[in-house]
Amino acid sequence: ALLITFLFAVNPFTLFYSTLIMSEIPFTACTLGILYLIAVRPEQPRKRDLFLITALLVFLPFLRTIGIAMVLAVACWAVVRKSRWPWLVGVACSVVASGLWMLRNAALGKSGYASIAVNEIRSQGVIGTAFRMWERMSAHFENFGQQLFPNMPGMRPIYSGMVLDEIITLPGPTWLYHLMTAGVIAVACYGMLYRRNRGGTVALGYLVFSVGILSLWPWMQERFMLPLVPVVLAFVPSGWAALKRHIQVARPVTGKIFAGG
Repeated sequence: ALLITFLFAVNPFTLFYSTLIMSEIPFTACTLGILYLIAVRPEQPRKRDLFLITALLVFLPFLRTIGIAMVLAVACWAVVRKSRWPWLVGVACSVVASGLWMLRNAALGKSGYASIAVNEIRSQGVIGTAFRMWERMSAHFENFGQQLFPNMPGMRPIYSGMVLDEIITLPGPTWLYHLMTAGVIAVACYGMLYRRNRGGTVALGYLVFSVGILSLWPWMQERFMLPLVPVVLAFVPSGWAALKRHIQVARPVTGKIFAGG
């Protein structure tokens, strides 16, 4: 885990975005901190854990508005079981803080992301909004693949320009990298379901809510998908191990072929 954290920290994408006036890097750190606290003590949180997650949940939407996706994911996870209700303290504080900030912006006549998205939905109608949501989700999927496989064909090559003096594109067709991206996401989701008692449920909810909110956002930038990369990759090993174990039990021969592959 320390080695993977180190490799992600020194990745040129991370170094590039951390030197800009962007909030992706601290936002990613807060997101992983919340998932870590929930994974370590999912049922019986200590006062220290509640204080830390409250501070992180309150601060997260101020770093990026999309942080409300994590707040919703924690709320849905905690409300279904009474032993998890103490985690709702952080959710309530985050909602109150974000609500007061929205009222402050409304009083000053400032337009927030939510109001801009709502106005676009009203102007385009249901069918137009659904069509635009599909277009944005497809674009975000391609951007996520670019984060997983930098310099993939068919995308704007930016990774090699950070570490080399020339632009290099990965070999092969674009659809192959899209297929591998879909495979990574599928295995990660399987791992989230397998580790649902170790932060997997919250991570899956955060992934779903984030994609849903980003599909309504009028803005399209590659950096929006960067915070989701470590969340997805964190559950790939669990998903791979669970899938391999399931195949080996159901079909031993297929399991050996799967392991060899």
